[in-house]
Amino acid sequence: TWGGKKGTLELEEGGRRVHFIPDPVKNDIDVYHFFDEAKPGRRYRVSWFMKFKDVGPCVLPNGKLPYSSGLYATVHPSPVWKDLVRVPEKTRFSGTMDWIHQSVDVKLSDDPNTHLRLSFRMPATVGEVWVEDATVEEISNTDKKGER
Repeated sequence: TWGGKKGTLELEEGGRRVHFIPDPVKNDIDVYHFFDEAKPGRRYRVSWFMKFKDVGPCVLPNGKLPYSSGLYATVHPSPVWKDLVRVPEKTRFSGTMDWIHQSVDVKLSDDPNTHLRLSFRMPATVGEVWVEDATVEEISNTDKKGER
């Protein structure tokens, strides 16, 4: 299930692809995808393809560039905000890039209120982003490749 706020969000290819653009006034957008099939306490591999065009900082009303801008991709394996996993770790995307594949392995919290979520945020940022084929697959406890 795709959702979002503060910008333009368009589903394409029968919902297989999402295209989003930050709000032109606030230069901000949050987009998220819930994987309803994921169950608490299990391990999953979340993967997707993405491309982006002209992603970069907006000019603030005071004429300065923002402290933090760019495209952030995160996976949320628990209801606790601090548990989020940034993909790639400790970085953000900017500029223009053709389709790239991203994935991360996570163990969901045992909390029964846990919902696995893939999120994209573009604070103080302009540009366009496309995300395609966001998937989740359950993986075994012995497959620890890339887990965070």
